[in-house]
Amino acid sequence: RAPMQGTMQFNGYYGCNWCLHPGEWLGGCVRYPAMKDDPPERTEIQMVKDMEEAFETGTVVRGVKTVSPLINLEHFDIVWGFVPDYMHCALLGVGRQFLEYWLEGTGEDFYVGNKIAELDDKLLGVRPPKDVRRMPRSLKDRKFWKAKELENWILYYSIPVMDSILGDCYLRHWAQLVESLHVMLEKEISIIDVNAV
Repeated sequence: RAPMQGTMQFNGYYGCNWCLHPGEWLGGCVRYPAMKDDPPERTEIQMVKDMEEAFETGTVVRGVKTVSPLINLEHFDIVWGFVPDYMHCALLGVGRQFLEYWLEGTGEDFYVGNKIAELDDKLLGVRPPKDVRRMPRSLKDRKFWKAKELENWILYYSIPVMDSILGDCYLRHWAQLVESLHVMLEKEISIIDVNAV
């Protein structure tokens, strides 16, 4: 997405495609901590101006590195014409982040990393249908999990595996995300479906 949009990648300053959060250098990389007020949204007009300035000065302007050829497409919004990437955002992003919080967040109420053996017993005991091509692997191997394995974990395995191990309030919160993903992955959804989650 970034090269086609002419912007920095998600892990650079101003790396969000839709807002102007500047990001901060924390722990060896650029992070996007919550701000007191929401950062301003990017607009197509400002983005084109930033592209022109970046082109003229040879510098990065609010995360914009160059002029995108897509600005020449009629009726294409250079900001909102790009959709969030499910694999990187939901699976390899938020889904993996929660899993790491639970298993590495020592001292936190939601920490369950001391129960990996119990979690693995439950996870490896899952017998998915034959059309599921990737069988569950140990949580100890999670850094090697492919996106499809994370998807299976998030959508199908995580709630039954974490049940009675992760605290109820955290499991309910997680279940809301899982249910939302199930709804959003449907071929057709109604506003009633969206409002129900």
